[in-house]
Amino acid sequence: MERMNENDALFTVRHRTTQDKLLKLEKGVRKVGFESSGRKFMLTLMVVAVCSLIGALFAGGVFKGVLTAVGGISFIAVVFCFYTLINGWFTAKREIRQKMESEEGSDHYEWEYFFYDKCYEAVGKNETARVNYEYLGRLMDFSGLLVLVERGNVVRFFMKDDVADGKGDELAEFLEKKSRLRIEPVRV
Repeated sequence: MERMNENDALFTVRHRTTQDKLLKLEKGVRKVGFESSGRKFMLTLMVVAVCSLIGALFAGGVFKGVLTAVGGISFIAVVFCFYTLINGWFTAKREIRQKMESEEGSDHYEWEYFFYDKCYEAVGKNETARVNYEYLGRLMDFSGLLVLVERGNVVRFFMKDDVADGKGDELAEFLEKKSRLRIEPVRV
């Protein structure tokens, strides 16, 4: 693929992936996933547990035993969900730290993004890609970390502060306009 002239870029981003940026990305992705379905699931389990245990107080006989069992199982499921969330966070944190330490000084974590009127180019050590804005499926802002999700689940991310030519907020507005998507703010 022949690269476009970098001088014609409206915005230029020079990004180096760091442990902090990866942790922020992971935390944001985990939060988005949890908010979409996990929160509803855990709330439902909690309501079932509480209602079943309260119902068991007023019920008698076999029905009391069934409500107690349902409430107990639901409560154990809620505890297991919390454990899974916390364990997943610590595991991801440890794996990111180990990966970054093992490849310290490597240059395959350096990226440049060039945003033109009709498309943008992502240039890394092992990849050069040109992407039309209509292929963006989602735009998110994880407290200053801009996340571009392309169709096919390719994720590109950089801090607003990484914008070398132009300002991060102006780039965010430009991306909204070109992709016809709203940036989803996610507090991380």
